[in-house]
Amino acid sequence: MTAIDRTDTIPWKDRDWGTRQYGVDLGLNPMTEEIVDMCVQIFVDSPDQGAATVCPGHAPMVWNREVAPKWLIDETAGRGLYQSDGGWPSIARYWDYINWGRLIKDHDGLVIDGFVSEQWERYTSEIIAVCDELRTQGFAARLDVELAVEDVQSGQPMIGLIAHGLIVPDTKAAASIDAKGITHRLLEPSRVALNEVFFQRERGELNWYS
Repeated sequence: MTAIDRTDTIPWKDRDWGTRQYGVDLGLNPMTEEIVDMCVQIFVDSPDQGAATVCPGHAPMVWNREVAPKWLIDETAGRGLYQSDGGWPSIARYWDYINWGRLIKDHDGLVIDGFVSEQWERYTSEIIAVCDELRTQGFAARLDVELAVEDVQSGQPMIGLIAHGLIVPDTKAAASIDAKGITHRLLEPSRVALNEVFFQRERGELNWYS
């Protein structure tokens, strides 16, 4: 299997990382050489590139066992891992259910990524809480999340988690959910008031997105 990006043989000084300055301009951590190298190596092409993907443009991938943390590989085993379309340091996307709230508590190598603002950080925390509540009520809720290489410490990646939204796929079950009630109770009041988070029922699913 090969690395997803063949530029790992190009010397650092000769690389053109447009996202590095972009990140600095947004106030994000600079894209250090260690972060970029980790983005290159952390996963490899799926041996089955013909496999169906849940979203066009997101290629199925496999964690590189020589680079990715063992806990991340083990905890996400059997879930669909897809390449992010957001550009480095974003690396991966998941749509399957994973207990992200527990993983954040259990692993120092996973943090909620503030992305471009504290607003995103709060939203990720809030939508994880919504998902957890729906799961306790018996609904098959799952999150749409993106993973990024937040930092590299002692050769190990610090993984940043960004939640984009929540999905309840069952038509009948979704219809019985008090979406407005849960949204107003668990999400930041100012965010609800500004309609920064919305839910909609479409194609037999209930979706929350920011």
